[in-house]
Amino acid sequence: MDDKKDYYKTQKDLNSKSQNVNSCDKMIPWILISIALAAIVLAILGILIMKKKKWKKEVDYRNYFTMGAIWVLVGIVFFIIFENIIGGWFLLMGLVYLSIGLKNKDKWGKPQKVSPKSQQMLMIGVLIGIIVLVIGILLYELMV
Repeated sequence: MDDKKDYYKTQKDLNSKSQNVNSCDKMIPWILISIALAAIVLAILGILIMKKKKWKKEVDYRNYFTMGAIWVLVGIVFFIIFENIIGGWFLLMGLVYLSIGLKNKDKWGKPQKVSPKSQQMLMIGVLIGIIVLVIGILLYELMV
């Protein structure tokens, strides 16, 4: 008799938990739609503000080339070392940005001069980033 009560109690608990999960599942599309709408509204506001201030800035294709080179390297790391398909996408996008930058090489902006102190801080930041990356890869490999 007690087993029957326990069975019904367990079934009741499972039903209430599944109803909670179902209500969460129904909310997820609305959350995603609200995030997308917020992003669209912010993009439209940004465009309107830029047009109002008559912001006309030329594209610096050197940045496209630099970003493409970085993305190609990240793609190679993800694809070869981590064997992750996302690396292929990074590699592809990097090649696209590289080709856009090289195609418009005549429109590259002038290189910006960096002060020695800023250059030193940048090098320290890059070294710290490389150290953290190497430690992360080693820890990942040890855990897998």
